[in-house]
Amino acid sequence: MIGFGRSACECILMTDLVRDRRFLIPTGVGLVIAAVLAVVWLTASLHARQPPSIFDDPVDDVAAYLAGPHFNNLPVEERMAYIKEMLQRFAGMDQSDSAMLSGFLAGLSAPARDQLRDNARVLAKDVLADAAEQYLALDDDDARAEFLDQWLVDWVRMADDITGRDRGRTDVEILERMRRNARRDNERGIERRGSQVSPLQARRMLEFWQREIEPVASPTEQAQIFHFLPAVRDHLLDDDD
Repeated sequence: MIGFGRSACECILMTDLVRDRRFLIPTGVGLVIAAVLAVVWLTASLHARQPPSIFDDPVDDVAAYLAGPHFNNLPVEERMAYIKEMLQRFAGMDQSDSAMLSGFLAGLSAPARDQLRDNARVLAKDVLADAAEQYLALDDDDARAEFLDQWLVDWVRMADDITGRDRGRTDVEILERMRRNARRDNERGIERRGSQVSPLQARRMLEFWQREIEPVASPTEQAQIFHFLPAVRDHLLDDDD
């Protein structure tokens, strides 16, 4: 069943949320979206109850809770832990569980898909808003830089867990590669357009914001995220790091 998890990740990487690598990956958003959404397209239901036991309850019950309205009531850490444990169960599913999940997916209704998509948006927003609040509460520049380093590393490792590709990289190696990629993409953009952001990229950024952040974020959360994402990008492009 490992291949099942990988195919889900490949589907996510083709969505509008993570298609523009120049926008998403340098800002760190792509890592968040990939980690949060890797399981999201797998399941849906309208049940509302307390979290089931990941490894003991029927697979369709476990899957159903992810798309229920009560999923959003869990703290961010518990939602992420739930998704991680689901991935572990998916990786080891037997034929019976696999058939049950396939039948479950085949019966998805439009409202169920909408609820599932909304849950994904809310979780991604909550992750960003939580990080933004912590970042903006720090007054010291060094403390902010250290926070961003750790936040980025944590999400790269989350993405590695989802894809099953633990490369054994150190934190320093992860950050160096991210900075290299961000600077390379930035330099290529300047060479081609004479500026860092093209009109097309600017439009995609605005559309992404209006589609994925604005509908589920309060004005305060929007303001915090609006300040946080450019800080992540500037941090990756800072030659002094």
